[in-house]
Amino acid sequence: MDLSIGQMARINHISIQTLRLYDKMGLLKPVAVDAGSGYRYYSILQCAKLDLIGSLKQCGLSLKEIGSYFENGNIESLEGELRNTLDQIGTEMRRLSEQKEAVKRTLESFEQYRVAPPAGTITLEYIPRRSIIVLDSGNNYFEEGLEFYEHSLLQLKHALADRNVEHIYYRNPGTIWRKDKVMKREFVSTEVYVRADAERFRPDEITEIPAGMYQCIYCSSFDTEKELACKLLDQVEKNGYTIAGDYLCETIVETPIFEKDERGMFLRLQVPVNVR
Repeated sequence: MDLSIGQMARINHISIQTLRLYDKMGLLKPVAVDAGSGYRYYSILQCAKLDLIGSLKQCGLSLKEIGSYFENGNIESLEGELRNTLDQIGTEMRRLSEQKEAVKRTLESFEQYRVAPPAGTITLEYIPRRSIIVLDSGNNYFEEGLEFYEHSLLQLKHALADRNVEHIYYRNPGTIWRKDKVMKREFVSTEVYVRADAERFRPDEITEIPAGMYQCIYCSSFDTEKELACKLLDQVEKNGYTIAGDYLCETIVETPIFEKDERGMFLRLQVPVNVR
């Protein structure tokens, strides 16, 4: 039984315009065309070919590619196209997954910023293990200030870019004040770092910051770090804690609105402590 173009479209849940396009491209020709009216008629047996076209479209093939397959009937060529499409889908899924993680981390940073105590507040916090990448610039950030910090951070970013490491794999920049200097209150800090996804780097490139209890103080300006660091260390002594490692100045969030084009930062100054 022949089906009108409208009937063929309806039973296959596609539009009449789609069938006309398939006819024009040679993908699916009607079995008959009325010489007088020009009406197209189809066989119900052609539904199988429509299903195949739909399946190949869902696989990401263009109508031109589908037409080429119908023309030459080369299944090996079609298989190759589908494998290429599968690879492209895998690449795109990985990209979207990484983008999703970047968005989640940014939202987590904003959430942490939103619930963080006011600048100057001292806390005792458990902080999980972190992986970082460190660069020693030779510049003392306590003396040189924000401009030298920016230069050092750029050095580190350039080094990562040279290894084709995208920004998505590192975050939360900061500086390190080594324990031996902290114990003497010798304000010399020459190392900048970023948090990193350890699986993206060689083990020798990663420094692990152990989990533990940290005495922390929050800071809203790079200029007040030294003053608040002293306040933090005074509190450690007052509590009778012992310093267990290096001091970190960690950027919790880079605020999205900058004043005078400078980096806006909310910092967590922290030092690991033994509380017993």
